[in-house]
Amino acid sequence: MTWEELAAASRFLLYLCTAITLGLLFCNWLAQQHRLNAPLSRPGQALLFGLGAFSVLSGFLLQVGTMAMAGFGGMFDWELMQFLWPDAAGKALRFQLPAFGLLLLSLLFGKVKYLPALLQGLALLLLLLGFLQGGHLLRFGLLGQLLLLAHLLAVGLWVGSLPLLWLLCRHSPTMQLHALLHQFGQIMIGILLLLLLSGASMLWLLLSEPGQLWTTSYGRLLLVKMLLVAALMSLGALNKLKLVPALQQTPNPKKLQTAIAAEMLLAAVILAITAVVTVVIGWSF
Repeated sequence: MTWEELAAASRFLLYLCTAITLGLLFCNWLAQQHRLNAPLSRPGQALLFGLGAFSVLSGFLLQVGTMAMAGFGGMFDWELMQFLWPDAAGKALRFQLPAFGLLLLSLLFGKVKYLPALLQGLALLLLLLGFLQGGHLLRFGLLGQLLLLAHLLAVGLWVGSLPLLWLLCRHSPTMQLHALLHQFGQIMIGILLLLLLSGASMLWLLLSEPGQLWTTSYGRLLLVKMLLVAALMSLGALNKLKLVPALQQTPNPKKLQTAIAAEMLLAAVILAITAVVTVVIGWSF
């Protein structure tokens, strides 16, 4: 694999871990509201946060290696590390690596009242701030940062919840599951509106003219991404309007699980496209 391909793979893993972390914190809260077990075990959460930390560190080292052009050993070029440290890559590392460390630490204090929530809240803030350290939206100042922050939150809460909902479908009693999914669907209406508004505003800022969507390589990738998002929203609408209400008549969530699995696949493709756009073309998600 080339340096760019490795960097894109590392970025994809970071997006995936960040999204699932946001979804996990949200679904843990929902599960508590409906007296259900957490969707992901503590070892599973530790693995998630550990992979997140690995993705942050490997992303930085791959950037060092790309600049060094000296094989695997170039990833550990100390002078280039020092050169990148004050740059966007170094700033993101300083925010996001401690964030995943705090998330791992929160698992050790699960029985201490309020402390895990405090550590997770601080970690979430650091994680999102890390994404604000680079990208073309920075040139639009506070507006660009707020739009990106809103977009990140919306994407994470929606896409990152899918694997957790799939796990809840496997292990939860049907009546509590129906109530949880109904509440999730109601909250998602606002989240999706935030996603659409922030995404459209970001496109308006970044594109000098609409024709760039079909006349440039990044524009065509964004078009594919938007079509996949539309398909993902259609599946979500099917779940909310048909499959979730059907749980009251037929206490078998297999069809719902299948639909959520299809959503997860589409979401993974969207995140992969975003990683390619970010790493290869240089746009920020």
